[in-house]
Amino acid sequence: MFLIVGGRFQGKTEFARRLAEKQKKTGSLQVLDCREIPEGQPVELSLGQMAQADVVACYEVFVKKLLEEQRNAAALTEDLVCGNPEVIVTMTELGCGIVPMDAGDVAWREASGRIGCALAAGAEEVWRMVCGLPQKLK
Repeated sequence: MFLIVGGRFQGKTEFARRLAEKQKKTGSLQVLDCREIPEGQPVELSLGQMAQADVVACYEVFVKKLLEEQRNAAALTEDLVCGNPEVIVTMTELGCGIVPMDAGDVAWREASGRIGCALAAGAEEVWRMVCGLPQKLK
């Protein structure tokens, strides 16, 4: 599993696509953007799609959905990685900047940060994107 982190609009998804294309031997590239998961789609269906994806983009958005549904985001993330060990995951860093006033947003920020740490610990490679430039961290 590869993890790519960075601020919004820094080129994470495009870089993930390029990495996935290098790894992909056959078939078309499967990219799941968590921002495009339909409202009301069951978590299990989303996880099934992630199990087939080469790239899961904007994973922090899915973490928010899991928290809203009072699901165990850490355990479901572990299931994702175990079920698809070759996946490339992108996450926007939420921990920088102004701390939100809304308690739900604070919880989302914390959960996303902790899940990002867990993903990074188990990742084969970790990249940070800044201004479209990849920096290999691990």
